[in-house]
Amino acid sequence: MSEVRAMVAARDVIGLLREKHKADVFVPECKFGPTQMTSEPSGRLDAWVMAKSWAHWTTIGYEVKVSRPDFLRDNKWRAYLAHCHEFYFVAPKGVISLDELAGEPVGLLEVASTGTRLFTRRKAPHREEGVDPIAAMIYVLMSRAKIFGEFEPEKGDAEYWRAWLRTKEEERALGREVSRKMGEAFLNREGSLHWRSEQLKRDTERLESLLTTLREWGLVPGETATEDAVREIRERLAFGTRAQWVVDRVTDAVAGLTDTFKAYAEQQQKTERASAQGACSRGGEGVESLGRS
Repeated sequence: MSEVRAMVAARDVIGLLREKHKADVFVPECKFGPTQMTSEPSGRLDAWVMAKSWAHWTTIGYEVKVSRPDFLRDNKWRAYLAHCHEFYFVAPKGVISLDELAGEPVGLLEVASTGTRLFTRRKAPHREEGVDPIAAMIYVLMSRAKIFGEFEPEKGDAEYWRAWLRTKEEERALGREVSRKMGEAFLNREGSLHWRSEQLKRDTERLESLLTTLREWGLVPGETATEDAVREIRERLAFGTRAQWVVDRVTDAVAGLTDTFKAYAEQQQKTERASAQGACSRGGEGVESLGRS
């Protein structure tokens, strides 16, 4: 029964270490070579860490001891020092005393009585001389790592293909939304152009009606009104002494009617061309191609 509790406790300690190094490369049960390797008895650390830092490259080894006898029986931990820059024992309080580690190049982490935290009782020294973590790194790459090419997933990697399908669907949805928004913008612009075109038509009709009336009175745009035309206007208006003032104002206004009419005609042509171009672009496949990609 005590062995079962020890295994559970050891697993929990490994979980605390994993949380501590969640931003680093964390490898539980890390070996230094093939299983049949005999030059180092049981060449396996409870946990091996490579800190993610280019400036201070560091590897850390951990040995978990959940009982006093477990620590006393371990006569192989010194062989682990060559595979990491820093080495730590991790144990519940009271399993390992600081006096027992005096003079040794190791550190000590203690597990809180609640089993939820780790405390540093002794910081491990950083060692460079005699340290060669390459064997552990080779083991991690050969036996524990799963490497993918950027666009070369394994055929059985269902999660990759699910993510790929989700991405494609999101792209299609984006294409449809862009197409809808552009269609709405075009219809709004087309409606505005249509309204302006109808307004120009009404203004043109009023101008043409005014020009017809002026011609009937003998006033031709760009020409000076004849005396007969002036007399007829006076008779029609019957405004007495103000008739000449009215005639003068009308005569002045007529001089600018031709230019105004031409400007309206040119604007109407531009509006019709813009409407025709919008209809052509709406019928194209540029927007739809985005939705189908």
